[in-house]
Amino acid sequence: MRDKREALYQDWPGRKEQIDQLVHILGDANAPPVHEAVLVYGGAALGKTSVVRAVLESEKRPYAYASCLTCTTQSLLFETLLAGVRKGMKDATSVEKAKRCDRVSDFLEAIRKLAPKSGKTLYLVVDEADRLRGRSTGGSSTTREQILPVLARLLELAKINVCTIWISRLDPEQFRGNTIQQMPAPLLFPAYDDAALQKILVKERPAGAEVSKHAAFVQPMLGTFGKASRSIDELRTVTSALWPK
Repeated sequence: MRDKREALYQDWPGRKEQIDQLVHILGDANAPPVHEAVLVYGGAALGKTSVVRAVLESEKRPYAYASCLTCTTQSLLFETLLAGVRKGMKDATSVEKAKRCDRVSDFLEAIRKLAPKSGKTLYLVVDEADRLRGRSTGGSSTTREQILPVLARLLELAKINVCTIWISRLDPEQFRGNTIQQMPAPLLFPAYDDAALQKILVKERPAGAEVSKHAAFVQPMLGTFGKASRSIDELRTVTSALWPK
């Protein structure tokens, strides 16, 4: 177990605390989830999505992933999540063929059939979740619900062991007012400090570059350009442009 955790620390510099917190929040895979929903939040390019998926895979947790950047409708979001579950599940309670999923009731019926027979918790990762704020699930004006409150209560509604993980750049306060009775458990990914930025840039050094030489190059560069930008993407670009070819 420790070896798997250490491998995650090595793969994702500067994210040890977040990895440990996420594993703790997820709890025992063979027990009902401690939290019905988790909100992983922080700025752009901070490793939120990559770390979440890496932890779920390392812990061998069954999960499906969908991004609201590409899933622009409710049916597409539901169908993408169900397709991900079908692809990864080998012990579903029954075989559920792909079909349109226009209503919440359709999604709940399908996810129940795809739930692991073992009772293990199923995780549904919804990226760019802030795009769902205020989006309704369709139906008549008297029966419409917003999608986020449905995802927040999915364990209760589907009556299976399921946890939704929302990934967003917005903090929890921005999700209030969406008729969510129980807010997701929050997990902040803060900006990288200099030590983490250096480890990331050295880890991604060009092929053939010596660790010590690249580290000696990166450190003063961070001292100069790191004051203007903390974006790992921008610093990658600067490092690549200045590294002697």
